[in-house]
Amino acid sequence: MSAIDLVIKGAQLPDGKIADICIQGESIIDVTGSYKGESVTTIDAKGCVVLPGLVDLHTHLREPGR
Repeated sequence: MSAIDLVIKGAQLPDGKIADICIQGESIIDVTGSYKGESVTTIDAKGCVVLPGLVDLHTHLREPGR
């Protein structure tokens, strides 16, 4: 098996679990308790919370005409 492009190690997920996130190309291919394989790049995320991209839903519905 070839090396994973990116592994984010020890990340805290939004549900509070700690996991390693494996990314190949532009896709998350695995979220595991402890990834033991090789990776091209590794990010130590110990103590950091990881989130998916968030969308800014800020709006003003009571300001017609703007």
